Amino acid sequence: MFVHGGVGTPVGASFLPQLPKDTPIVALQAPELTDYHPTRSIFERAILYRDALFSEWDGRNPSIHLVGLSFEDPLAFEFAICMKCSVFNCDSLTLIDPVPYCHQSEERRNNLLMRAGYYDMFMEDVLGGMPNLGLAVTSLDILCMGDLEKHVCSLVPESFARELSLIVDCSVKLVAELSTRDLSLERERYTGTVTFFKADEPEFFERLKFDDCYHPDGIYGWSRPFPTLRSLSP
Repeated sequence: MFVHGGVGTPVGASFLPQLPKDTPIVALQAPELTDYHPTRSIFERAILYRDALFSEWDGRNPSIHLVGLSFEDPLAFEFAICMKCSVFNCDSLTLIDPVPYCHQSEERRNNLLMRAGYYDMFMEDVLGGMPNLGLAVTSLDILCMGDLEKHVCSLVPESFARELSLIVDCSVKLVAELSTRDLSLERERYTGTVTFFKADEPEFFERLKFDDCYHPDGIYGWSRPFPTLRSLSP
């Protein structure tokens, strides 16, 4: 089972060629992309997904292998923890380049700047070039949400701008829930089988202004040394 990415959309398609062809695959999508769901914390979201999964499982094999990627690795971790109080068995947990075990700086959590950053990221994929809306916010060319939405609508068709706004809304909500993580060293730990891959670009999280890039041993269940994605490539 692949937990959705930090923007709420399904992930995992690139991993399918590496998986056995007879393995059932479930890819989760954030429900906010189609409906309103009033979750307030990352643990509430994990319980919501667990219960929704149970309602659709219909007596299938309860053994699950969970995979998380980057910003939603903490959600995969909480998902694995809350499965202890259910009919499901988390047989393994795979965390690919998990977000650092710390909070982002207050500067990065500025809502206008955050939304502009997400628009830059998504529109770079679509337009082939970054519109630099984040720079426009810091240089005070964009002063409010209304200015930001007008800039977006001037760059893409209105219907596509609405779709982008929905994805940005979902991303901002997921990041806000990320800040509700229990970061105490005394918190409940995962004790099952875990695979942890650390990307070979630690500066990515530094650019996003996380306070540290430290992953304390034992919290998610791993121990050093960490394999990097580059060292595992052919």
